[in-house]
Parts: sequence; structure tokens; C-alpha cells
Amino acid sequence: MNVAIKPLAKGIGSMVLPSWRSTHQQAGSITARHCYNLYFRHLGYLQPFLTSGPPPVMFELGPGSSLGVGIAAILTGVEEYFALDLQVHRDVTRDQTILQQLAEMLKTKAPFSTHDEWGNHLFPPIPPLPVWPNIEGHLTRTLDPDFIERIHEDLEDETQGKLRFLAPYDQKMDTIREAADWVMSQSVLEHVDRLNETYKAMAAWLKPGGHMTHLIDFSSHTLTKAWNGHWAVGDATWSLVRGKRPYLINRVSRSGHLDLMRKYGMEIVKEVKFTRNDGLDREQFRPAFRNMPEEDARTAMSFVIARKM
Repeated sequence: MNVAIKPLAKGIGSMVLPSWRSTHQQAGSITARHCYNLYFRHLGYLQPFLTSGPPPVMFELGPGSSLGVGIAAILTGVEEYFALDLQVHRDVTRDQTILQQLAEMLKTKAPFSTHDEWGNHLFPPIPPLPVWPNIEGHLTRTLDPDFIERIHEDLEDETQGKLRFLAPYDQKMDTIREAADWVMSQSVLEHVDRLNETYKAMAAWLKPGGHMTHLIDFSSHTLTKAWNGHWAVGDATWSLVRGKRPYLINRVSRSGHLDLMRKYGMEIVKEVKFTRNDGLDREQFRPAFRNMPEEDARTAMSFVIARKM
């Protein structure tokens, strides 16, 4: 059987035990260092396509455990940041602690990491071009104690100020039009069920000429023994793995995501792929996934930059 025992048991258990229905883990954006590294990877790869420093208005889909990425954005010159999530996982006190830690990291220009605090390799790689020349002009203003205090206060009121938080966002995602210069996500879009509607909404959020940056993880997230084994699981078994959890992974491959971006008027301007030659062969996938391109079957992660035409 391709499915790992523990996630199958949790999926079945979630049908009767509400406490087993959560899929969120307190990791990733729970630390300042992690947020720092993720933000600068997105900004660093996007920078060659910009005419100046960070875009003025940034939307983040699925910030997770904190608003740390948005805090890093505000401290480096982004004027407004909007976080959109399905559920509330952030904590105000944690965000305020991360604010102070990020300010110190920016003051010292802390080096970027190749691995996270849990030993996982960070993808995409550290940007090849320096990012500091494009943000140094902002740091004198944003690292001033009065500015830091203002952001500290903004974090206590998520409805106004420079950082705003909306959850659940899906109830209002169709009402936002051409408000963002930059929409980003990190390991989020593989979890979205309403993927067509979400890409349509993100494209609508962007101003003409605005950009998306998305890191999409196409692996099974350890739900199966092989990294790409989720494409070999039948629908009946998969429904047991999912159980009554609010989201899991949608099993859409790389081409499906790129096609949706193009469908809604986005031009792919750069892609960085992490490919693997281990795992299952396409012939072992279920019929619904067997005809995906070989490139998709070997792409474990993809970092995509797209521009709204």
C-alpha cells in the first residue's frame, strides 16, 4: 500500500474525532529566521523584474503561524501588507516578538540560510543577486524605534494600519480588484481545494503589470511512502486519508498550476524547479495522473514568478 499508516489512521479518525481534523503545524513561519529566509528568497528572485525596490502593496496567501513574512516586507520598504488565510493560526504576542527579532536581523544584515531550523533544505536556493542595494534606502526609516513601535501597535489591530489580516479570506476573495502589486505564497497552493477560483481571484487582486511569486510543493507531504506516491492512490483510499480535515493536498501537478496562471492572464517569467529521479514511475500512477508530463512526475517543488499582462 502506498499510503503511510499514520496519515491514513488520522484521516479515518478525523471522521469521528474533531480534535484530529486540524492539518496545521506550528512550524515554518513560527520563527523570525524562517520568515526572513522565505521573504528574501521571494524578493530576491522577483527583484530583477522590478524597476525599483519592493512593490508597494503585497498580499500573502496563507501566512500560517505568524505574519513574519509581512513584517519583513514592511521593514524593507513595502507600504502595505495584507495576509489572507482560511483559519486563524497567528498569535499577536508571537508576531510582536518576531518583529523585534527581524529588526535585529536587518540591522546586522544577517546571512541567509540554506536550511531551516529543523534541518530541512530551503528552496529555492539563496538568490544569486544581492538584495541589499534595493532596500538599504528604506532601512533608516523602517528600523527607527518610532516606526518599530508603530508596527508593534498595528499588529494588535488587524483591520487597519500597515499590516492587515483577513480570515476566512474565501468569503471575500471575489470582492478585491486590482489592489496588489505583489501576491505571494509559500507551500500553500498545493493545499487549496478551489484552485481554479483561487487563481482567478489572485489574478484579479493584482494591478496590471503586478507579479505573483509562489513556491508550490508537489510532494505527498509524507502522506505516502514514496514522495510522489499520492498520484498512485485511488479516490476511495484518498477520501479516507482526507477524512473530515478542512484541507490536505489537492494532487494537482505542476502543469495544472501553470495552466491556471496562464488561463487568468498571467505570463510565466521565471521558474526554478527541484526535480527528483527517485519515487514511483508514471506507469505506477492511477489513470487520472498517468498522462501527466514526465517533467511533472519528477518535479517535487517549483518556484514560479508570473506577471499580469
